[in-house]
Amino acid sequence: NTLLALLLHDANQAYLGDIIRPYKRFINHALNSANNLSGGRAQDTLQQVTTMENRFQAYIYNHFGLRLTQEQADLIHYIDARMCATESAYLCAETMPADVKPFDLPDKFFAPMVWSDVKQYFISLVNEFVAWRVK
Repeated sequence: NTLLALLLHDANQAYLGDIIRPYKRFINHALNSANNLSGGRAQDTLQQVTTMENRFQAYIYNHFGLRLTQEQADLIHYIDARMCATESAYLCAETMPADVKPFDLPDKFFAPMVWSDVKQYFISLVNEFVAWRVK
């Protein structure tokens, strides 16, 4: 269950798009500043987006019969944060905060792939984890 949930943890982005963490922090900062002018309504907008993301993600997990424990959810969040730090360290000029340590991966881990190959690989992993859960 945890492997399938990890693979699908951002599946809501297929429907809602992805707002990357640095941009969410920027939006949050801007909305906090705007709250003084709007009487708090600006902050409600980001909360509504987060609520919608969580609802879509819950629907997707439910579709696959996934019921995560808090321990599993925490593990997925931890791995996601480390992968974000890893991608930042390997692919970007900007690094993540020091409290999130990147994974130590071989350079070939980030080898370019054709989109159709990435899609097929993802589908094969989902099918493998779904079949594995049924056994």
